[in-house]
Amino acid sequence: MRLFTKLLGAGAVAASCALFSIPSAAAEIQVGGVVWDPNWTAGTEQDFSAKFNFTQWYSTSSATPAGTAPDFATAVSINTVLGALDGSSAATGYFLQGVGEFYNVNNPTKDVITNNNSGGGANSFVPNKEMTFAFGGIALNKDSTFNITNAWARMYVGVPDFNPPPVGQPDVAKAMDGLTWLDLQISSFKLDAGTVQNGLVSAVLSIVGGVAMPNFLPLSLDYSGSAFFFNNASYSSLGNGQLIGDSRSVPEPGALGLMALGLLAAGVGARRRRKS
Repeated sequence: MRLFTKLLGAGAVAASCALFSIPSAAAEIQVGGVVWDPNWTAGTEQDFSAKFNFTQWYSTSSATPAGTAPDFATAVSINTVLGALDGSSAATGYFLQGVGEFYNVNNPTKDVITNNNSGGGANSFVPNKEMTFAFGGIALNKDSTFNITNAWARMYVGVPDFNPPPVGQPDVAKAMDGLTWLDLQISSFKLDAGTVQNGLVSAVLSIVGGVAMPNFLPLSLDYSGSAFFFNNASYSSLGNGQLIGDSRSVPEPGALGLMALGLLAAGVGARRRRKS
């Protein structure tokens, strides 16, 4: 009986050690087709850094609810947008929306560098796939502030079929035809420098869904980006930016089962010791 109890206790210890050693030994993980190191560091506490390029435009369509494809065809010229600004807090009736593609996550040696920057090679952070995103519902006010009540963004992983910049609605659809990697609500959005034509923007994105949601804690990402409309253009295709946050590895179901077995064994052992 004592031998059996000892074996149960040893099993519990082994299970616990196996479980809790996983995060400490974590290297690169793959979630939904994206490969990154949750313990990566570049001189900051935040260990997830995703860089991207994007095209954006102001449209009469709100692209809501969340996940609705931005309307490429209803883009208005930037001069038309600027003409609607009068310093008041009223809405202009124009909405900021767009699509883009990620070219780097953490490791600079794993940039997406194949197939016209659309789809990762075998050594990329998204092997044989592409990581894209879309956003919409960002309403422009006449004082150059934004109403983000219905603002959203989504990150996707899918087949490498999106070749930026988009030139029509079919390209917008290709940027959104993958698995939802992260579903995001825009909880803050402000113009830090410049104008609604050429400026720097910062935002906080709340993570509300997606296959990678369990790998982030806290459930938020910090956004910074810049975009420029040249002349009287309707589209800005030179936008670029970065998302940063805190990521983590998540134990596999088998490891969780091992921990449960270990805890059960520990409980049985404790009950037998009390009875003796």
